[in-house]
Amino acid sequence: MFHLADNRSSQAKSDKLHKTSNFQNIMQDKWKKYYRFSPNLNLDEAMIPFTGRLSFLQYIRGKPIPWGIKAYILASSSTGYIYRMHIYSGKNKDIINTQQLVEYMVEDLSGSSYMLYIDNYYTSPKLLQSLREKSIRCTGTLRKNRLLNKPLCAKISTMSKGEIKFYTNEPEKNLTLAIWKDKREVLFLSNHRQAEKTQVLVGVNQQVKEIPTMRIHYNDKARGVDNANKNCNVYRYNHAEKKWWKKIFEQIVQITLSNIYIIYKHLNSKPKSKFDCHMEIITYLIHNDQIEKPLKLKHYLDWVPLKKKYLSEVKIEDSGQQSNKKDFRLTCKNKNCSKKSDLHCVGCTQLSSFICVLCVPIYFIEYHENKF
Repeated sequence: MFHLADNRSSQAKSDKLHKTSNFQNIMQDKWKKYYRFSPNLNLDEAMIPFTGRLSFLQYIRGKPIPWGIKAYILASSSTGYIYRMHIYSGKNKDIINTQQLVEYMVEDLSGSSYMLYIDNYYTSPKLLQSLREKSIRCTGTLRKNRLLNKPLCAKISTMSKGEIKFYTNEPEKNLTLAIWKDKREVLFLSNHRQAEKTQVLVGVNQQVKEIPTMRIHYNDKARGVDNANKNCNVYRYNHAEKKWWKKIFEQIVQITLSNIYIIYKHLNSKPKSKFDCHMEIITYLIHNDQIEKPLKLKHYLDWVPLKKKYLSEVKIEDSGQQSNKKDFRLTCKNKNCSKKSDLHCVGCTQLSSFICVLCVPIYFIEYHENKF
């Protein structure tokens, strides 16, 4: 049986995530240890796909995966490298509001002058002032109902299209609010950006348009979690699971594989494809080889590609009509097994090294030792 934690422990009664919390903490320490923090970071939520019965199952409208387990992720804006993940498991005594959540996620960054980009779900004047005291620069979009100045909220609705206004807080003057009226009002709040405008060319006619500089920085740097989700979904293990903790385990493994490939590309001028990198990791784990050794993937098992299946199972006659289908599978190479299989060795030149699934653990190594 596969388990990540002991269900009889005292932690099982108090922690809903006790099945995966220890494993997640170990992996998060590894994520932060082997890749230094990027100067530009993005905090956003992501969904782990799951549709079973669960007390903290979430639905977020507009997400590519609307139903699932919600996770808050801190990632690099440029590479999508994930440093930290927090699973939402319902109301928490330690994390009551979004300000405490953001402070919890960036607690390792205080005093280091990092730049954080967040959306309007998290941004508030109190949060940005708190982050400024910790030497963390932050920029984000802001909801109008979080402004404490009611007369200012009334002025926003009277702005004309294309108009830009800047405000600051009194008497500290450590926050800058940019209000830009496009199709609707867009509010940006920053604790380090200045009140600046930029001219850009828009549309087919290349018309000159004036926009806040905060908007350019935000659109460029606030996609780190989107890039991280994209990296994790490449060659994803999409096996249906009834256990919620297995889906979290799969997500942690997927994040680890994505982070490994980002480090690998950073260290190599001519990196291999992500598929080849995954195959090397899998082969190392199967054969218990040391990671330091160079790997030569000559012989490994794989299913027969669809093209070869169709070419062998459908025979085209001269008249152009198709004859009866032919069974492309061959008998297992194990002499004591008479089953047919479509699992073959990629490294062998002949497409006749078929081995059934049940005989793989023992007979695959024995077959190649006798052959070579």
